Amino acid sequence: MGTLSLDRLVVRPLSRLGTQFRPLSRLGTRFIDILLDVWALDRERRALQLLDDRGLQDIGISRADIEGELAKPFWRR
Repeated sequence: MGTLSLDRLVVRPLSRLGTQFRPLSRLGTRFIDILLDVWALDRERRALQLLDDRGLQDIGISRADIEGELAKPFWRR
């Protein structure tokens, strides 16, 4: 009588499942990438809001430009 191995009970069946659901995995990865991009864009917009007038002048934008950026929905670039 053979012993039950973790490889035979868990690892092999899960590796077979992974090949069946690979497109879903890519979809999930893409979704996470989009969320991270949106979050980074929001952080950048909020960081602009914290700059003083001299910092804004250094990078060549005005307070009105920042207000326009902050008024955009989170998904718009």
